[in-house]
Formats: sequence, C-alpha cells, structure tokens
Amino acid sequence: MFLVSLWHLVNLVEPGLAPTFYLGSSGTVTYNYPQGIAVDPVYSKLYVADTYNNRVLRYDNFQQLTDTSDPSMVFGQPDFTTVTSNTGGLGPDSLSLPLGLCLDDGGNLWIADYFNNRVVRYPNPHLATLSSPPSADLVLGQLSFFTNVPITPPTPYSLHFPFGVAFTNGSLFVVDNGNNR
Repeated sequence: MFLVSLWHLVNLVEPGLAPTFYLGSSGTVTYNYPQGIAVDPVYSKLYVADTYNNRVLRYDNFQQLTDTSDPSMVFGQPDFTTVTSNTGGLGPDSLSLPLGLCLDDGGNLWIADYFNNRVVRYPNPHLATLSSPPSADLVLGQLSFFTNVPITPPTPYSLHFPFGVAFTNGSLFVVDNGNNR
C-alpha cells in the first residue's frame, strides 16, 4: 500500500507495519507536496501527483521500488527538472497543480488539473517514453486545452478547481471543489 505524505515523500506501508521506504528521500527526485497516487497493477506502474512541481511522475515495476528509485516518465513537464506551471504555455502537455489521479478500465490516466480547472486524460500512459513523451488527448471542464478560466455560472460541463477523480463501473467521477459538487 502506498501513502502520500504532504512532507515531500511517498511511503510504502504494509498493513500493520511501519513504512518500508520513502520515495523522495533519496535518489534524484525531490517532491513538492505530492497529493495523489494511482497504481496500475497490469503494467506494474505507480503514478504520483507531484502537485507543487506541476507534474505527475511514473515509476516502473512498483513492486521493486526502493527509496533510491527514480521515475521513468514525467507528465506535464518537458523534463524532470522543470517545475513551473504550464511550462511552454497552456495546452495538452502542461499541468498546473495536479491533484487526484486514477486509471480507467482501458489503462488511461486521468488527472485532476486543479489550477487549470480541468481534468485531462493521457491515453496508454504505460507506453510513454522520454523519446515519445505523453500528451493528453481529452479535456473535461474547459472548451479546449488552451483555456483554463472557470465558467460562471457553472454549467454541467464546466469545472472549477477539480480536486479528485475516480473511475468505476465505466464512469468517471470528479470532485468539482470550486463549484461545490
């Protein structure tokens, strides 16, 4: 079981035991308030929302992670060292305070992109490589990938500060924090 700590770490905890290790305590990656995780048991991937670094990190072979493990892929940034919001401009390759994460039945990664007032979908995130970086293919809550203004008054299709996402029984559920729904 993985737990997210607001103190810049992700903990591996076995039920009833002390944490086994802390991702972010060694290695080359430093987290800045990680807020969400998603586990893909089919492809053995762990995704971590590194919220204040405006990115999501993917780790391979999550069963073999140690405190010195480094991520294999970054979503929302062009590289592992850039951490600014919407680097390169607002679009399908940028994030601004990603929070909740989930995977759907097809293995697609859904990210609650808080400050961009949207939820984005990354198809087949397990296939992304540094030479073939990931790009979102669907946006919810905005008219396009290139807008991020909250729509007032809210509509059935708008989002304002989405906080969490969950996928179950073929449906995506979104916590629309700014619209209290």
